[in-house]
Order: sequence, then C-alpha cells, then structure tokens
Amino acid sequence: MAKREGTREGWSTKKKDKAPKGVVRHSSGMWAARYTCGVGHIHTEKVGPSKETTVKVYHARRAKALDTPT
Repeated sequence: MAKREGTREGWSTKKKDKAPKGVVRHSSGMWAARYTCGVGHIHTEKVGPSKETTVKVYHARRAKALDTPT
C-alpha cells in the first residue's frame, strides 16, 4: 500500500505511553488531564510532573462532569 502525500494513511492512532485514556503528556513536559464536560466541550488541564496525580485529577473531573446535569 503506497502512502499518499498529505494524508495520515498508514499512521497509528494508538497511544504511545502506558497512561490511561484522558491522561496525556503536554508539550511542555507536564502531564495533563483531557476530559469532556457535560455540555460536550473538551477541556485540557495541566496538572504537574506527576502522572499519578494527573490520573487522580482526571478521574475526579470526569466523575464531576458525569454527575452534573446539563
């Protein structure tokens, strides 16, 4: 299969790290939590250098978004 110029054909969309879905490494080197609020907006919040803290923040924000009515 030949890759066409200007397309993402052949690229993998799989996460490259072992972090859970919603926890990403920001370009500054910090960890960030990405979640969707009840209205449907995607939010990215820089948390800090600790991945474990970021995972806790992600789960807390996600639980709050799911519990809050729209």
